[in-house]
Amino acid sequence: MADLEALAIDAAVGISAAELHGAVCGIAVASGDAFHINQLLDLVGEEALSDGMSVGAFVEAALTDLLADDFRFSLLLPADDEPLKMRVDALANWCAAFTSAVAAGVADTSGDQPLDLSKEAEGILDDMLAIANIERVVDEDEESESELVELVEFVKVGVLLLQNLVRDGDSSE
Repeated sequence: MADLEALAIDAAVGISAAELHGAVCGIAVASGDAFHINQLLDLVGEEALSDGMSVGAFVEAALTDLLADDFRFSLLLPADDEPLKMRVDALANWCAAFTSAVAAGVADTSGDQPLDLSKEAEGILDDMLAIANIERVVDEDEESESELVELVEFVKVGVLLLQNLVRDGDSSE
């Protein structure tokens, strides 16, 4: 994860590492694991990214993790020793970028057929959108820490499930 974070820091100049990762994962999920750099540029703006080589290296590493068969994929968020509020904000930003990227991919799959999402897929996205809009008043206690861990795991599983729904063509009911 540290390598991915370093690549994100090199690639992003106007957005956080969490936002960049969420956007990249959302684009890949919406496009059936393919990645269209123009969608990323349209979504975050060219000024939010550094040079093409750094962005390409980050995208390649992020997609390798996302598509790995060993389920090593995890959200790129601040480390557990960072303040809880910072990690909650990062999770909300990750989810906002992810849902925006999926929505952009649903609307424009680079000339392919637009996705017709199933109710299950829409439910996953609705949950992530709710997390993106989470109330950010955070108590620094064990209960809040535990709730954050559960939310992060929920989002991770949701991303993988959504990816499989789109990849397997089970995108409409």
